[in-house]
Amino acid sequence: MKKILFPVVAFVLLLTAASCSKESKLNKKLDGTWTLDNSSKTTLGLPSTAVFEYTFTKDGDGGTFRNYFKFDFLGFPVEDTLTGTYTLIEDEKIVLTESGTTEKDTISITAYSSTNMTCSVKDDSTYVSVSMTKK
Repeated sequence: MKKILFPVVAFVLLLTAASCSKESKLNKKLDGTWTLDNSSKTTLGLPSTAVFEYTFTKDGDGGTFRNYFKFDFLGFPVEDTLTGTYTLIEDEKIVLTESGTTEKDTISITAYSSTNMTCSVKDDSTYVSVSMTKK
């Protein structure tokens, strides 16, 4: 019985460590500033000259974010910065909570590396796939 118990406990501990490290690895790669690729700007109806950046600063299982955007809409300049916190949840999802609100937005990461990320984001009532590159 003791010979079986040790391998089972070791296996359970290994699985627990592996599941915890998945979000940790993602958070390390997420840390920094990401810019929206031109093809994604077109998908969202933004001009190629638009600036759209997310800056993530990790802290534990989440951190803070800064979303800066600047573009022209019908000849008028639009520029704003949104800030808040983010949390990483299972299935490689980021839950964003804007400062001063309780509203949450969820971004599903479909692929990522240390320099590129593809996400599914909600645009009005539909989900679209966008690509970002790390600065």
